[in-house]
Amino acid sequence: MFKFSSEYAEKETGLIYYNYRYYNPSTGKWLKRDPIQEKGGENIYGNSYNNPIVFYDILGLRTEMSLEDYLKKYFDAHPKFKENPGNIIYAPWVRKQINRGCVGVVCANTGVIENHDNCYKTKQQATDAQGEMKNKCKDKVCPKMFSVHFWNDKGKDGINPDVTFDPKTGKADFSNWDKEGMDEDSIKFDYGYVNPDGSITHADQYHNPDIDDDGTGDYHPDYPIRSGTIYESTEEEWKESYADFNSEAWCIQCSNPTFKSKGKTCSNY
Repeated sequence: MFKFSSEYAEKETGLIYYNYRYYNPSTGKWLKRDPIQEKGGENIYGNSYNNPIVFYDILGLRTEMSLEDYLKKYFDAHPKFKENPGNIIYAPWVRKQINRGCVGVVCANTGVIENHDNCYKTKQQATDAQGEMKNKCKDKVCPKMFSVHFWNDKGKDGINPDVTFDPKTGKADFSNWDKEGMDEDSIKFDYGYVNPDGSITHADQYHNPDIDDDGTGDYHPDYPIRSGTIYESTEEEWKESYADFNSEAWCIQCSNPTFKSKGKTCSNY
């Protein structure tokens, strides 16, 4: 039979089958451990913070948090910002970036406004290039990785795709990208920052930043800024949840040494 969540429920045991594992609604727990381990919370048998009406995770491979909760986590990983809350340069810049959404999450974690000079078709190609870049980045900073998904079939010329790839090297060409060709009713791309452990941090927001701090998005002044959600997904979930994207690229860039995470070295990336 089927109940609230529209998943198969066993009348005899009271368990609900969610395709990946069984859930016991009487205890608010799964019968198997969370596949992303403690990243889903200290209770690795818990379901959506024991509040599945508000929180959900279709594949069981993603954690969710508010922008403020992510900021707390971010500043814990960057104690030099947390210990100096009056820092007039970095702390406010980080907050503004993360409030932008997915693009800002990438910028806040690299300390650099995103660029697409070193992007590739596959993650493995980007990983290989990342290893080579470790000796090229100045000040011994770590080259960091992010991913971009595209939902647009046609770029600025209205004919060719937003991004094309060299068939031999996999190197991406973003010159035809129609990045600004969006409106308030559509999202044509999504960014995800690749963490050292391989998980991907992204956000549920429109790219409508408040650049002049007047409380209104500057790309679409009549459209309010949406308070989004920060996601941390496995690579599998990153691909599975956005299976309808047209293309994907994996990019690397030298990071700002000031934005080095606590306890992380280039060997962690």
